[in-house]
Amino acid sequence: MIEHAVRMMFQIPQPMRPDRPTSLAFVFLALPGVFCVSAARADVRVELRGGASTLEAASASVEESGIRLKGVGGIEQFARWDEVRAVTGSTVPAGIDAGLQLGETLWRARTRVVRGDYEFAEPLLREVWSSLRNPQCDLGYITAEGLLRCALARGDSVSALEPWMHVAAMKAGQHAPADSVFASLPPMLDPATLFSSEITPFATSETAARAAQVLEVRAGHSTGGSSMDERFARLLRNAPKHVEPRAGASVAEQLLATLEELALAQSDRDRARLAEGFLALARNAGGGEAPRFLLAWKSMVLGRALVGSASAESQEMGVLELLSAAVIEGETALGRLALREAASACRARGDVKSAQLLERLMQDDALDAIESDAARTPLQTTMKDTAPRVIATRDAEIDLKGNETP
Repeated sequence: MIEHAVRMMFQIPQPMRPDRPTSLAFVFLALPGVFCVSAARADVRVELRGGASTLEAASASVEESGIRLKGVGGIEQFARWDEVRAVTGSTVPAGIDAGLQLGETLWRARTRVVRGDYEFAEPLLREVWSSLRNPQCDLGYITAEGLLRCALARGDSVSALEPWMHVAAMKAGQHAPADSVFASLPPMLDPATLFSSEITPFATSETAARAAQVLEVRAGHSTGGSSMDERFARLLRNAPKHVEPRAGASVAEQLLATLEELALAQSDRDRARLAEGFLALARNAGGGEAPRFLLAWKSMVLGRALVGSASAESQEMGVLELLSAAVIEGETALGRLALREAASACRARGDVKSAQLLERLMQDDALDAIESDAARTPLQTTMKDTAPRVIATRDAEIDLKGNETP
């Protein structure tokens, strides 16, 4: 093309034709454009993993999460480090080796998570996490989600807390990647609340203390405030506070705030009002039907509050609420905890026979294990005849005054 332009400079002008100007000025004006196209050739090539097409551009720059390419006309492309296999060309940016190494480690880790090879994936994920200067990026989100899946796979709810809060915070702030690299795996979080049925604000005293400490350290201090971390920590410690939700608080924080208020309520009227408010939030989050694990959380808070009251009737209703949580959750850690607390509450109120029956349930794992006995107490009768049928299917709306027959 350049050779043709030069020849035109020495040709005798031809008669003008409307469709082809012969001005030398036009020729010289055209030449800079020719050189610009030549200068914008592909000087950087990025080979992607998984057989994706190679990316080409005139220049590239290194970012925390990957490499940004700029082509002709300012068109930009971006590739995460875990997507990049190699980068070649005459203008490869400096400092790219660290990014490529980080990306390879994360790629190996996430492919192992997808295969279910959690034991070998987790050390690699921790290596990536410790290398990130700013975890509030795409790589940080992917790493946190991988760590969360690894922790839940081995049943470690305490280790799951920090990556869970990180994933939830990035999702809530709309900073999470549009496409999950773990899309082929079952989702871990409820899409509306960003809660997990496997991570609950209820645990044995030892586990609750360790888990609460993790959240308190993450929040930066151990008292005050109204963040998700702190509310969850207070519920774990069974130490709720009257703290109003922040303006524009998420549904998740509103649910936790309502649970705290429910635990602090002093009258049946207030408990009923707050329970209904919690259910309304849960139904709205679930698109009309409350997620079952949220019903268990409500029953757990109510049960703990009621078994500590002075009224024998309220104590009995508290045991039933704990049983409701146990039936909803089944063989999960929360289900076993609820059953254990119901047994302890029965012993505390002098109902040894009911306590023994519940302790048998913890071994037999079935409400049918309760034997028929003409000498059963009213609570035992309720457990035997109505708990499996009613508690498991109701919308967890109990008349706290005890006037309604289940």
